[in-house]
Amino acid sequence: AIVTDEELLAVIEMELDEIDEDEEEESGDDDTKQCNTKEEKRCRDECFEEKKCDSDEPRSNCHSRCRDDCCSSDDEGVVFEDGIETDNNETSSSSSSSLDYKRNQRTFPIQDDSLPCEEYNRHNPEGVYYIKIPKTDTYYWSTVAYRSAMKRDKKCFVHAEHADAYELNLRNRNIRKSFAFTFIRNPKDYVLKTYFYFKVTKNGEKPTATSIQEYSRDYGNKQSDFMMCEANKRVYEKRGIRGADNLAKAIASEYDFIGLVEKQDESLVLMQLLLGLDTEDILYNPSPNAGTISLWKDDSDVCERVKEEYIPKGAKGYFESEDFYDDNDVDIKLYREVENTMEATIDRIGRDTFTTALRKYRKQMEVVERKCLPSVEYKCSGPGKPWKDLNSCGKDGCDAKCISSLQF
Repeated sequence: AIVTDEELLAVIEMELDEIDEDEEEESGDDDTKQCNTKEEKRCRDECFEEKKCDSDEPRSNCHSRCRDDCCSSDDEGVVFEDGIETDNNETSSSSSSSLDYKRNQRTFPIQDDSLPCEEYNRHNPEGVYYIKIPKTDTYYWSTVAYRSAMKRDKKCFVHAEHADAYELNLRNRNIRKSFAFTFIRNPKDYVLKTYFYFKVTKNGEKPTATSIQEYSRDYGNKQSDFMMCEANKRVYEKRGIRGADNLAKAIASEYDFIGLVEKQDESLVLMQLLLGLDTEDILYNPSPNAGTISLWKDDSDVCERVKEEYIPKGAKGYFESEDFYDDNDVDIKLYREVENTMEATIDRIGRDTFTTALRKYRKQMEVVERKCLPSVEYKCSGPGKPWKDLNSCGKDGCDAKCISSLQF
């Protein structure tokens, strides 16, 4: 069954009300249900904070009631794979899907008339909005948005600059006359990439276990923060949306589409099918130096190599720990929500239809890389070389004319 965003929020609020109402007096006996999984422990701790036990009541009594509300007695827990929480007892999915997801899982909406073509409206944003989260291969996705919109009408408004959703006033956007989308990374990869880019390469810091843990603690959940249409988490909490899982669902529901950098081919093809675009609309020239060479315009005119990411000695345990989860809980839940939403949407469209479109896209990308990529000029062609002011890359992509001239 397909659930609308309004219905999803109603379900979330109903579940939270049930938690508040289900408060029973229990003895302080520690033989009550035990919290074995990280999610159960999180539920228990949030329950303890929400119930605000009487000051005269023993802390153990309050925890006993919360354990009964949140926890199971079995030993099956969760493990972390690449920063993403997964169930140990997760069953293998059916042949039609690579992930298990709830029957009422939200799907991305199918657009009635391709990308909306509207003029700029500050108070009630209309047009195409790409929320450009730093260090998520942003240039590629912005060129797809520009080229697709300009193909329809050169007056179409497209925003694809670095600005967060709150700054762009997306909470007041005209849903019928706008299309909001973004791409996110696996939280573990995102922490590593941004840490090595901003702290190690740009600031010259030495990568250490202590340093990266401090960075993750101070800048965790950066992707979900960038995507929030409200000013901060407190606004969502006032609407009854509490906890990482519910907050992630609420944030995801504010977007027409969210792609995954690690599944860029699948993401682009799915967005193509949802918008009714042609395969040619999502083609691009991938830079061979993307993510490895950059230019600090404020420092010099010389291109520099970005330090390659790795897990500093002694930090591996942190990325597999509950501390990393606590520092990035919303991003982790958001990534899993997007995975499930993508799978549910592919099922809705049809696996055969999606597989055929994906195969066609990859064949055409091979042609692009063979015929167009060699002629592309980049600002940074190599480390230590001066950057070029003139190049063939614009808002509509690198050497877009070559791509447009191809016959498939």
